[in-house]
Amino acid sequence: MCVEESRPRSRARTPRPTAPGLTTPGLMTPGPTTTRPTTPEAKDDGKILSEAQQKEMMDRLRFKQMDARLLTLKTTQAKTCRWLLKNAHYKDWINTAKIKEHHGFFWIKGRPGTGKSIMMKFLFWEAKKSMKGSIVMSFFFNARGGDLEKSTTRLYRSLLLQLLEKAPETCHILDHYGTSGFNAIKEASDWPDKMLKEAFTRALEKLGEQ
Repeated sequence: MCVEESRPRSRARTPRPTAPGLTTPGLMTPGPTTTRPTTPEAKDDGKILSEAQQKEMMDRLRFKQMDARLLTLKTTQAKTCRWLLKNAHYKDWINTAKIKEHHGFFWIKGRPGTGKSIMMKFLFWEAKKSMKGSIVMSFFFNARGGDLEKSTTRLYRSLLLQLLEKAPETCHILDHYGTSGFNAIKEASDWPDKMLKEAFTRALEKLGEQ
């Protein structure tokens, strides 16, 4: 799911979902990507990482503001957002048979301050309750927050960490980078962007094999 703010033209109204299947340029480019020093290229040296090394690589994904936006959003009252669960576009979005029509995107548009993020928080918690046995992950960009909360790099870090923790079998993808990858991250005290995106892709592919 993604949200978009439109410029105010009249008094604010409750945001309504648009038709699914739209392109989502704002999803991957909501803010600046943090500039970080270059690191040695990680190469597969065929060496299996220890559990301690895997844990350290995962710990390097964490950052303090990871859940800040979600935690600061108000919780909706019992019936405030429940109308959305009956919306035709929402029903199409959760229907896996229609994935080719909407490509997995559900777009909510509205002017600033009309409750888009609160609605997203409601849908996130609703998904956690109703999709038992499924992996449900989230990342909330904060346009008014610091660079870390608007960075696509932090998006990848948060989602990769959630995936590795929720599906431990995907942790084996870290072995692909071996000790050279482990040392590259340790030397920079961070994940190189290229390695971060590649690891996320590998984790998704690993999950798809299960």
